Amino acid sequence: MRVYRRYQSGITARDWNSAKHSAIRGWFEARSRRPGRPRVHDPRLIINAIRYLAASGVPFRSLPCHFPKWQTVAAWKRSMISAGVYETVLRGLVDDLEELESQAYARADHQDDRLGEGRAVALLQAPLENARAAHRAEMMRGEL
Repeated sequence: MRVYRRYQSGITARDWNSAKHSAIRGWFEARSRRPGRPRVHDPRLIINAIRYLAASGVPFRSLPCHFPKWQTVAAWKRSMISAGVYETVLRGLVDDLEELESQAYARADHQDDRLGEGRAVALLQAPLENARAAHRAEMMRGEL
């Protein structure tokens, strides 16, 4: 079993198996039935790498070493854009980060230690803004 490093932008195993990501899972399953080279990387790892790039705003070549090679992630991203699945990935990232942000605000409202929770909210704001900016940029470019 592969051990995943956890990022705010990543998809947990429970979330990956939920109905929310069924369209992405179905697209990967359909691609795996096609003839050609067998898939080497776990689809969730590819999606987590793409979500990490969108949330952090770093270029492909700056992917951490536990993700697949940047060329692999870039090729999958291009395939997703051409198939129309990429917007679903970005929209899911923005939704997940907004949910985390609202949970952090709710915890800050109910606790006396607002400094600690305020830091959690501040840490979520940059990835959320980067993900929103990535989504807007892709929409303006007309790739989605």
